[in-house]
Formats: sequence, structure tokens, C-alpha cells
Amino acid sequence: MNRISILILCVLSLIGLTSTISAQNITITGTVNDGAIGETLIGASVIQKGTTNGTVTDYDGNFSLSVPNGSVVEFSYVGYIAKEITVSGVGPYKIVLDPDNQQLDEVVVVGYGQQRVKDMTAPITTVKGSSLSQEIASNPVQALQGKVAGVQITNTGAPGGGVSVKIRGVGSIGDYANPLFIVDGAFVDNIDFLSSSDIQDLTILKDASAAAIYGVRAANGVVIVTTKRGTTERATVSFDTYMGVQTPMKIVPLANTPQYLSVMRELYPNSPIFSKGDSSFPASTDWYKVLTRDAGTASANLDISGASNKTNYSFGVNYFWKNGIMTTVNNYQRFNLRARIEQDVYDWLKVGVNAIYSVNQQSLPNLNAFSQAFINAPIYPVYSPSNTAAFPVDFTSPQQPEYGFGNSYGNPKAFAYYHNESEKGFNLVLSTFMEVQL
Repeated sequence: MNRISILILCVLSLIGLTSTISAQNITITGTVNDGAIGETLIGASVIQKGTTNGTVTDYDGNFSLSVPNGSVVEFSYVGYIAKEITVSGVGPYKIVLDPDNQQLDEVVVVGYGQQRVKDMTAPITTVKGSSLSQEIASNPVQALQGKVAGVQITNTGAPGGGVSVKIRGVGSIGDYANPLFIVDGAFVDNIDFLSSSDIQDLTILKDASAAAIYGVRAANGVVIVTTKRGTTERATVSFDTYMGVQTPMKIVPLANTPQYLSVMRELYPNSPIFSKGDSSFPASTDWYKVLTRDAGTASANLDISGASNKTNYSFGVNYFWKNGIMTTVNNYQRFNLRARIEQDVYDWLKVGVNAIYSVNQQSLPNLNAFSQAFINAPIYPVYSPSNTAAFPVDFTSPQQPEYGFGNSYGNPKAFAYYHNESEKGFNLVLSTFMEVQL
């Protein structure tokens, strides 16, 4: 090998060594800050561009991510303009994200009137009613799931069931600590009496600045609801309706009779019940399938609104119905009436009245039936004509001699059938105002 060949080989080796070194990962660190007020951003996304390698900032806005030197890293946060950097060294990097100015001219309702978003320093999020009405939900708060950063929403899943709302985590001891709800200036405990189609916009005040307006009741945040008002100079009539079907998904698979008997015979080899042959247990009941069904839901909404030089009006009627997935009397229905009128009495005097009336009925299922479905054996059927003690339906009892289970077991279908609990309620929210221009 001549000298030129050796030299070329050395150069190629150095290039390969350089490429190997540059491809090695390094751990970069830094913080992500708000470009408007300088505060750190919690939960900002930090991702190596073009990959799934990423992380989020912690409570102090700090991040740490292992990436190849020279790669491109993207920083993003809801409501802010994303930023990209090319990695050159481990840092620390100070990333500043600027608010998205395209959204800053929106006018939002706050406790002391209306303001433009760009004039405010408090974290406020507004969701339009048109966005909420796209979700099929008995409670408008359920339609907020996934739409607002920092807001956690959970519910029982039962038709008309309660909803728990946590704004920026748990701010008080106990699950009762929900935010303060305000509907057209009136304080309410929740907004489950409203239809999403009644709402013009919904504003969420997230931090302690809300307490400066509403006091200690706003310690867990504030949800401000503004109902619809007339927006055109002529009467507008709109009607919308939908129907749907809910199907249970990802049901826990249960053991069938042969599988169940195989396990119980290993646990209790001397049991007089389980030592009998498989033919003694012809049933193989899947209790979850017995308890669940496809459930329907429907809604209809009529809205009449308009405006003139001196009068603004909006009227709405809504009906909502939803069945539960448990095969028993299990449903929720609600009827709403809404009226809003604003009148310019003089050039300097404006008055208005807003009224919402809602009546609802809810049939509540026995949720313990699902826990019984999980622990009960599949070896006995749902019904047994020989069980004369059951009335009026001949449900099989696990305490029958041929099964011999203790009192901690019960027929899940019977648990659901013999439960009869219902609630009726109504809500009336009435608010008036008078506006004087001096």
C-alpha cells in the first residue's frame, strides 16, 4: 500500500470517527418561559423534530432531554408560537415562547366586565359554544374534556352523573372542591341544568387573580358561562337534533365455566361442589355481557333570536335524553327553557333580563352490580325456575345447594333488577341588569 492510499484511509477513518462522535447523544437542559410576562411554563412540550423522542417541562419550567448533537428540537405550548433550535452543546438553554397574537384580539367576559385577551396577564381560556355543542354530553362541562390545558374533568359515566372539575390540580382538601360556576352573573353550584346549545361562550379563570374578583369561593378557579343572545337584525330560527348509540368497549374478559372449575379444583381439591363433573354445571354465564347493552341518546334544540336598534332577544327550547349501558331502568332526561331580552329604554339606559328553567329526571342504576359481576362464578345461569324463593322473577341464587356459595355473592342481574332509585329536580336561574351611561 503506497503513501497516498494510507493517507486516504486515515482521512476516511477520521471522517467516520467524527460522524460517530457527532451522532452520539448529549443531554440538553434549560427552561421554557412565557415571552409576555416572563413566568416559566409548566408542561411545555419539548420534542426532537421528526421523532417521538420528547419530554415536558416540570413545575419550575425546567427540561432535560437526550438528543444527538446538532439535531433540531421543537418547543411548543397551547396558545403560544412554537419555536425550534439546533442543538449545539448541552446548554442550559433559555427558551422564550411568545403568545399567539392571532388569538389575542378576542374579547372575553370577566368578573368586572369585558376585556381583550391581549390586555390581560391572568391565564384565561375561552371556549365557544359552537365547539361545545359538537360533543354529545348531558353536562356542558363534559364537552370541555381535552379542550382546555390544565383542566381535569372526570365523571361517573352514568347518565346525568356528576362531573368533577379540577383546575390546575387539587387546590383544597376533598373532592368537593369544585370551581365556582357563574351563569349570566348568577352563582350556581354546577351547570348540569344547561344544554351546550344554550351557551354562547364559556370562560375559565385559572389562577389566584380570580380570587381578587370573587373572593375565597374562587380558590379553585371560576367558570363563567354566557348564554346566547340575538346577533342579527332579523329573526333567526334554527333547529338541530341528533341521535346516537353508545356501545360498551374494553369489557373485562371473565373466565368461562371450564376455566373457573379448573382453578377452583386446584384451590379446593376436597370441595364437594367443585369435585362434581363439568356436566353438572351446564351454564357458562358472562355476567358483564348479561349486564350491559347498547344505549341510545338523543337531543333536540330550537333557537329563535334576533335584534333591532333597541331590542335584542333570544329564546331557546332543548330536550335531552340518554339511556345507560346497564340492562335495567337506567336513563336521564332533561327539558330546558331559556329566554334573554335586552332593551334600550333611552339612549342612556339599557335593561335586560335572562331566565333559564330546567327540569330533569334521572333513574340511577345499582353500580354494585358491576362489582358482583366481577367476583361471581359463571357456573350458574341467570334464571332458575326451581328457585321458588325469588319473586317476581325467578333469578338463580348462588346460595342454592347445588352451588353452595356464601352470602358475599349475589346474582348481578338481580342486584340491578331490584334496585329502584330515581331523582327529579328543577333549576331556575333568573338575572337582571340595568346599564346607565353617564
